Amino acid sequence: MTEYRSRTTRPLTALFVLVTTMWTTIPLTFAADDDVLILPKTDWSVWPQGYSILMNEKVLFPHDVSFWRTKLDRSRQLFVDSYLIARASNLKREMHTAKKHPANPFMTNVSPYLITELPAGGYRVYFRWGNGKEWRDWSPQLWASESKDGIHWGEPIRCMNVAQEKPRDHRDRDPHLEISCEMHGLFYHPNEPDPRRRWKMILAERGHERSAQPILDRSVPAIALYSSPDGITWKWEEDTSLNGVPGSLENAGSNHGFPYGVGDVLITRWDPRLRKYIAHTKHTAGPDFRFPFRDTHQARVVGWCESDDLIHWSRPRIYAAPDGEDAKFPGMYGIYEANGFPYESLWLGQLSMTANIPHPEVAGAAPRHKGGYKRNWIRLTGSRDGRHWYYLGDRADFISIGDDTAWDAHYLRLVPGAMMSGPIVKGDELWFYYRAISSDVAGLPGLAVPKSRWLFGFGAATLRRDGFASLNAGETPGKLITRPFVFEGDGALFVNAKPSAPGGSVKVSVMEEEGEFIAGYELAHCQGLMRDSTKAPITWKKASTLAAAKGRYIRLVFEIQNAKLFSFWIE
Repeated sequence: MTEYRSRTTRPLTALFVLVTTMWTTIPLTFAADDDVLILPKTDWSVWPQGYSILMNEKVLFPHDVSFWRTKLDRSRQLFVDSYLIARASNLKREMHTAKKHPANPFMTNVSPYLITELPAGGYRVYFRWGNGKEWRDWSPQLWASESKDGIHWGEPIRCMNVAQEKPRDHRDRDPHLEISCEMHGLFYHPNEPDPRRRWKMILAERGHERSAQPILDRSVPAIALYSSPDGITWKWEEDTSLNGVPGSLENAGSNHGFPYGVGDVLITRWDPRLRKYIAHTKHTAGPDFRFPFRDTHQARVVGWCESDDLIHWSRPRIYAAPDGEDAKFPGMYGIYEANGFPYESLWLGQLSMTANIPHPEVAGAAPRHKGGYKRNWIRLTGSRDGRHWYYLGDRADFISIGDDTAWDAHYLRLVPGAMMSGPIVKGDELWFYYRAISSDVAGLPGLAVPKSRWLFGFGAATLRRDGFASLNAGETPGKLITRPFVFEGDGALFVNAKPSAPGGSVKVSVMEEEGEFIAGYELAHCQGLMRDSTKAPITWKKASTLAAAKGRYIRLVFEIQNAKLFSFWIE
């Protein structure tokens, strides 16, 4: 054993000396060579096209699990995908578009980052403010504004950087510097023992010069963690690991550059189910000649990082990429930005798709990129485990682009909520705030350059609670049978449904796992839903709940006629 160790230690020691010498003498601007490291062979035959499998529910889950048992908690069960459906007939799934608020835009000349509900009530939005200036003259300063109703917003509030100790020898920080953009995450921890740290944010510090790092002979922009007692006055805590690495910096040495391996539209959030902080990162993959982005034919894709402390992050894993169907869209670049959030029994998210719409140049409105005009729009995605995602519906817009003369004509991106990044719940509605950019030249299919002519706005779109998708039936009744399940609740069954014609209804019967109907729970005994309700109880003539079926594997059988079913749950 001793002899075996000595034979392996010597070459490893020599390799360590060699690598250490290279590390300290050679500029680290190259990527590792697979041949040098002798890494496992990789099949690149379907890369990056193979990423398209990540966004397809049917390809991800091809097996029929009609007879697979599952367990339902008390959360609402949505029908955005086929997870709970064993069999269905005479039903059509409809994906619903969020409805734009009639008061849009709420604010103009702002580029919002995040929105939050305030502990004492009301709302606050953080943004970059033009203050009447052209885009090229905008300050990188971070501003905030507050509202009681989420529609009418007050005067901008300047976010400030408090005095602090000098954090490290190679940083000389001015304590009077204003907080500078971009803001990539906002968190409120009411149980934080130190009241000075109850608010936290992730900030790309483009306005602060970084001195030369130990292994890099250049300045590096940092993505840092800040804390605050009130969300307005902030203190630097520590630079995160969400920064560039040797060989992957874009605009290195510039205060306005960003780490290429993270991107300028980074979104960070907390996932209470995964018990992790999540970062959605921006990347390109290629060459992929299905997509025209840049002359190298890169496809825009998004990555996924995880953290326990908002400081140390896992390396980005690509989890969403455009596929062959996306490539059919003229000028498709791919996925510009992504986020996600837990919602009831699953996870939902939005992708901001981006394309360079082919269009001839218009006088006074030269295309930003060669051959067309940039456009971004929003799609909906879903997940059942929080880490593997797929398109929902047939790639329809979740928030639609406005017409060519509208304030939101060309470029839409979600404004994430604090902490979990999801929508704000107001009664029976979900509110999705979004930012939009339009051009000052009417009639174009996308943005014109220069940026000084872009027009910025901030508004919202609303959706019925659970209203992302519905199962619809007409005059001929539709039927749905669920997978067998046991439930955690006491047995009270509720549905979120809406009749689409007079006499429309949703009724439910209950059967054993093997298919035999349970006495007293037959369809003929059901007191079904006959009205529009986001929370309607389902009862039977001799049973007000499913308590008699507690602890047994059962299936629900829905009969839907001239109605839309959005969700069900058992409390």
